[in-house]
Amino acid sequence: MRHSESNQVKAVLLLDEIGLAEHSKHSPLKILHQLLEDPKISFVGISNWPLDAAKMNRVIMHQILPMTTKELKNTALKMMEHHQKSTKSDEIDLRNDWIGNEIENIAKVYDGLIEMAGKFEPMNKKHFFGARDFFSDDQIKNLSGIFCDVLKMKEEEAVKKMSEFTPMECVRMNLSDITISSSKSLVDNYNVSRHCMVISESEYSWQLLLENEILKYDDVFLFKSGFAYDQSSSIADFEHLNKVISCMSAGKKVVLYKLDSIYESLYDMLNQRYQKKPSGKNTSKKKKRENMCCRVALGSESKDCFVKEEFKCIVIINKDTAYSPEMPIAFLSRFEKQLISYRTSLPCEMESWISPIKDMLTQIFCVHQKRLKKLFFGFNDDTVPSALSNISIQKKEDQELPDTNDPYKEKELVLDEEKFDYKKAGQKEFPSFEKVIESQHNAKKIEAFKTSRDFELAIHHFFSPDNTFQNVQILQYMHDSKNLGHFTHIKHTLEHAHYRYYCRDKEEKTEEEVKDDQKNENEQKLIVLLVHMKQPIFKDPFPLIFSRKWKLTYVDSLSSIESVQVETLLSQTISDVLERGLSNKQLRNAIQRAFARLHNPAQKDGVGNIQKLLTLFEESTHMEECRREIVSRLKELFKEKGIVSEPIACILNKEEIKSPSMLSLGYSFFERYENIVDRLLVMACMNILSVFYENCYFQIFFDAVEKNLQHLATLFMEVAKDMSMVTIPRLTGVIQRLVTIEPDLRAVSIQYKAMFPWSHILHNWCHSNLVNIDTQNCQIEKPSACVNEDENEKENENESKYGYQGANKNETKTILLDNHRRIIQSSKLFGIVMGGRGSVSRLLNKCDIECCRMYLMDVITAKYHLYDHCKVAIVTDVMFCMMSMYDWSVSIAMIESILYFLPDIFAKYVDLLKGCQENDGIISELYTLLKNEKKSTRLSDSICLLLKHFISFSPEIFQALYLFSFVYVTYIIFAENDWFDIARNLEAVKSVVPTILQFAKDWYGDGDEYKSIISMCRQAHLHILGAKHFERQIVDRVELNKRLSHIITLSENGWLNDNTTIPSILNCMLEGENLALDKRPHFIRDVLTTVKQIETLDTLEKQNVYRSVITELFHNAQALTSGTRNETDKIRLQILEELIQHQWNEATFALNSHEAALLNRVLERMYIHTSHPQSNGPNQVIVNISNLKVKLFQFINSILSITEGLQ
Repeated sequence: MRHSESNQVKAVLLLDEIGLAEHSKHSPLKILHQLLEDPKISFVGISNWPLDAAKMNRVIMHQILPMTTKELKNTALKMMEHHQKSTKSDEIDLRNDWIGNEIENIAKVYDGLIEMAGKFEPMNKKHFFGARDFFSDDQIKNLSGIFCDVLKMKEEEAVKKMSEFTPMECVRMNLSDITISSSKSLVDNYNVSRHCMVISESEYSWQLLLENEILKYDDVFLFKSGFAYDQSSSIADFEHLNKVISCMSAGKKVVLYKLDSIYESLYDMLNQRYQKKPSGKNTSKKKKRENMCCRVALGSESKDCFVKEEFKCIVIINKDTAYSPEMPIAFLSRFEKQLISYRTSLPCEMESWISPIKDMLTQIFCVHQKRLKKLFFGFNDDTVPSALSNISIQKKEDQELPDTNDPYKEKELVLDEEKFDYKKAGQKEFPSFEKVIESQHNAKKIEAFKTSRDFELAIHHFFSPDNTFQNVQILQYMHDSKNLGHFTHIKHTLEHAHYRYYCRDKEEKTEEEVKDDQKNENEQKLIVLLVHMKQPIFKDPFPLIFSRKWKLTYVDSLSSIESVQVETLLSQTISDVLERGLSNKQLRNAIQRAFARLHNPAQKDGVGNIQKLLTLFEESTHMEECRREIVSRLKELFKEKGIVSEPIACILNKEEIKSPSMLSLGYSFFERYENIVDRLLVMACMNILSVFYENCYFQIFFDAVEKNLQHLATLFMEVAKDMSMVTIPRLTGVIQRLVTIEPDLRAVSIQYKAMFPWSHILHNWCHSNLVNIDTQNCQIEKPSACVNEDENEKENENESKYGYQGANKNETKTILLDNHRRIIQSSKLFGIVMGGRGSVSRLLNKCDIECCRMYLMDVITAKYHLYDHCKVAIVTDVMFCMMSMYDWSVSIAMIESILYFLPDIFAKYVDLLKGCQENDGIISELYTLLKNEKKSTRLSDSICLLLKHFISFSPEIFQALYLFSFVYVTYIIFAENDWFDIARNLEAVKSVVPTILQFAKDWYGDGDEYKSIISMCRQAHLHILGAKHFERQIVDRVELNKRLSHIITLSENGWLNDNTTIPSILNCMLEGENLALDKRPHFIRDVLTTVKQIETLDTLEKQNVYRSVITELFHNAQALTSGTRNETDKIRLQILEELIQHQWNEATFALNSHEAALLNRVLERMYIHTSHPQSNGPNQVIVNISNLKVKLFQFINSILSITEGLQ
């Protein structure tokens, strides 16, 4: 702008490719609006497309129209004529008609290409072809098919005409063209090809140029770096630019791969906008040498860089990128573009083999072509062409060899299906990584290198002659289909280093290096590149492309140690794995993982329990036996019908297992295969351990082995081997458990912490055997209940009759009870059965007293749900007291017999113990009492002590209720809660008393022990009656307590010893207002019921006393109810009903008397519920009347029912 006023300088501003600025999101061209309104200088802008209207209206637009065919021909001829003049060449006579016709044909082809753009432009990318392609005459070589449409040539003729111009050949021709420095002006070099753009059909297709040695490893390759620090820094871009400048000055070929960030800096170089400048050096006295140069931008600055004639630039770009709408046409038009693919690189005769080879593969492996991708990992459209390409290259090399015996020299390659070796084609085994790499080496991860420079230095060091201690380098790379260029960079770096190590010219090596090479011919350098795959591996697999530089080996899992036969993998089941032998390591891992998934409430020391479990793998007899049994149980579980018996490969092929979301099973097939085996083993081990650890049985085994308790350890193993006793649940929900992400957890059934192995199972087994024995002996005649001891002394010893010495020492009785006989008889028979059966029975029969005690405690805990150890010990001592009273031998058979024939007494005893609190002191008293073996009455005393515990606090109840009746509501609620607990315990005593009395009668007869127990039972029932009826009816509490104590004193000698005890009790308790009148009939009823339960009326004397008592009560009932007629009648009705039922009523009632009416009511109720009641008393007329009334009522009721039914 400063030259705008100058008369000597006329400034013109040329804006080349101004249309590119139009596409910027920042709209930089808006600044031109004001300058173009009244321009101070001249503006010239060149664009490939129109700008927006705001700019176009401010300038004069000159639009260059597309050239016609004739114009194209004439222009081309003039260019060639100009070229001949510039180079002073007359090799071609431009006046020859043949030249004109050829150029005209090329022009026609170009016109046809432009007119049919939709047909020939890739992916409908507009302006993909332009005038540069015509004038450079290079892209037309790649469009052989257009000859058929435009020039109306036959297809065979067109193919033959263009067969010489394959994409590979075109690239070779392009790279062989160089700039002619003798031209006056570099822009006159029309015969020089543009720089080459290799459009790679796939990310890897361009490497064909290396395979065919069109590009060489000596060429300079520059890649966009995928290393972490390079991506976040611009230093790599400057390094690449410097390398390009160096190649320009040295005349080397430079290959740019995905370096979009530096293309703008190389604008002039890519456009071949070269200039001639003096070099500054005198080659002769008269003439200075001129060099080519071009401008290269470095950041915000630019500099001129020298360009040697041999310099060539090759830009590699992926096809999808080149054809995308985002790729600028201006950038594409700078290059000669060649599409490289494996298919099009093949010779014509080989290209036709692709489809037959795929068909052959499908026939060999019996799969559809679409399934080849699953059969061969990474199989794609270029897999077969890449293999054929390698064969083709090898063929060419072999044909150049001087050996005349080479088979390729004798005949051409032929695809012969009949000579195909099908056996070699089949894969026989899964190779292990150790088989691929025999020795162990440390592997480095590619991601550990932060810059490409670090990686290159590491590889250079490995191939350095100074590195004599490392011959194998293992690198690990995680495949990423979105960043395959990073892998290409890594792969080429390795290939280049390998090439420099083996293939560089001997001329470059010194004499010492040559000698070193001869010495180290056997010391090969090996690069192993491990490409790890992400899941799902078949979604974006690593492409299977054959290369002569690399040996490809698919290793399914790096963790596999040994190679496995494919046939074995496809057919074996879990049972087969177990049959072939499970290593201790596999079993240990499965058991340890199964144990970790068990929730065991009884195990608080997790580490200690794991350590105990791991002792299972120690070398001892019991541990080895246990391991064998676990394996045996595993085999049985996997033999069951269902999915667990299917081949493992079939399980892997289930749709749920194959789901891509199943990452938890692993990535590789072999890893998933092993994980399926491991998971199934863990599931089965969980089932086994959950049974073994039930009630801590397995822990008993470990403790027994540790403490050298051989009997218990052996018993555990023998029971575990018996499948009829210990049943392992089958595996269920296998598929759901295999695919679930959440850990498979299970709770171990711990009802109690056992002391004896398998006690609950053994108890059930013993009980079932006793049932069979008792059923067989049910026909045996029962002996008499009592036999004199002197008469049957010998029979007592041989036939199990037991003596009992009562309180009166002068009078000795021998009591033979039915339960006693059955107990001893069954225990002996059961002992004989146990001694003659299997090892489990014999081991049980040999248990000592301590083992029997532990067994009994376990059985009591499980049978009665009693989990307090002290209370369990008390019940155990009760049974041992029973056995010691009659000198019964302690054995499992005896314990089970007592439990079988006397279940009620133990159940009721346990019920009473459950009502005792630990802080009451009663538990310790009972424990001390039962342990005193010197005291012969400790069993009866324990029963009395236990009953006394429940009634000892009862009198204070009433005082507490009396005190709380005068305080706040909160205290009343507290009292009610306490009362609820007390009443509940007393109800428990009420249900226990009949069983205790029956046991005492059977066990002690009429001895002092029985009298003590029945006396305690009377007191207990009196307290129960007091608690039930006087709970909220107490008026004078102190007086009531005195009366309660008084009636207990009256009851000490029994309730039916005379006619006065029961009336005295009733008069004492009902005197005054202690109980409401409407409650008194209920109290009297409960008192009479209690008397019948306790005293049992088993003698005529007791029956007469009881009859006399209730008869008196009938006649004097008004005295107990203060003369209230309603309550009096209630009492008399219930007594009269009992007198009539037992036919004890001898009184005669007048028909018009009140007693006759009461009798009528009783009889009517009896007749309604009884079909033929018996009544032979003195009141027969009343009986007949009552019977007639009931019949009439029944008749009327039946008529009404019929009438309702008819309606």
